Amino acid sequence: MENLWIVLSLIATTIGITWFLNKEWKQIVLRRERLETQREKNKLFIPLKLSAIERLTIMLERTKPTHLILRQPVNQISATQLQHELMKNIREEYDHNMGLQMYIHTSTWKSIDLAKESTIELIKAAFQHVGIEANAMELSSVIFQLEAETQNSVIQIALDKLKEETTQLL
Repeated sequence: MENLWIVLSLIATTIGITWFLNKEWKQIVLRRERLETQREKNKLFIPLKLSAIERLTIMLERTKPTHLILRQPVNQISATQLQHELMKNIREEYDHNMGLQMYIHTSTWKSIDLAKESTIELIKAAFQHVGIEANAMELSSVIFQLEAETQNSVIQIALDKLKEETTQLL
């Protein structure tokens, strides 16, 4: 009878140890599968995210008022036409890149949106300063002046946020 208890204890201990080791093994295998899945996601997602950050950086650079003005024939148009073209270009750049927000943090996208709105407001303020009768050269001069005063701080903040995201990826 005593031997039966010893055998039963050994069997119960063996079953318990086997169950425990099997449970641990399954958890290890599950962790490995999760890590492999995460690696595969990263292989696909990181290049897309970096590409999105690059495109958004280009968009911000292209929507700096000085860069916008340099692409316009300022000696051939009125201030009203220049204002319209600048704002149109900003909105087109923004709309063209709007889908990229899914690859970046919400706070970064908000800073990009703020940069767009701030640039539009700067152009409006410059236009109000020169008036409706001004030519494009006068408007561009005031825009350059206002931009120099603000040093593109809102755009720079958005660019810095994109750089932070890049740093976090790498």
